[in-house]
Amino acid sequence: MLSELSRFLVMGFFILFGCTVMARLNQRNFKLEKTGLAATFLDMFDGFIGNSGMENYTFPVGQIFITIFVYISQMLLLRFLVAMFNNRYRIVFDNLDFLKRKNIINLKNSQSYDKRIGAITTSFFPVNILLLPFIGPILYLKNDRLNDTVLKVQYWCLISLYFGLIIIFTIPILPILFLKSIANSVYIMLFAKLKGQ
Repeated sequence: MLSELSRFLVMGFFILFGCTVMARLNQRNFKLEKTGLAATFLDMFDGFIGNSGMENYTFPVGQIFITIFVYISQMLLLRFLVAMFNNRYRIVFDNLDFLKRKNIINLKNSQSYDKRIGAITTSFFPVNILLLPFIGPILYLKNDRLNDTVLKVQYWCLISLYFGLIIIFTIPILPILFLKSIANSVYIMLFAKLKGQ
């Protein structure tokens, strides 16, 4: 948050300094009376905080300049600052929600996982149907090694299922990719012939 605030302050300072220099260089076109650099800076600072001081600028060019400057400082810079803080707090709240959910899941997993029957309580949807015949022996034996073996078999079945889905969805795409490569080769060949003529 400090980096964004420092960037905003640097950007605001450069805009304020640039407009002060521009107002100082074009002072004859903006005002009747001449003022020093400090007074010009104070006029720009008043415009930066929203007080345009339109009565000080007698020429239309000066009034247009101060109006544009006040619009940029009020509408763009201050709204940008508000949006920047809003975005930062949204990110912080999203991170807090994520951490809260993560802590709840960790607490639930640490409390509900049993080393002897955890393979049944933490089973996954398509795999837990295959587990139905093994529930009785697992509950009867309540063995750590059997529980780990069944859990590893579940992970193996899940990985095999995902791999099968990848193969099923990849096979229909292969001819399309082959036709696309042929079309690209034909296009490059025709473009090279046309460029060579």
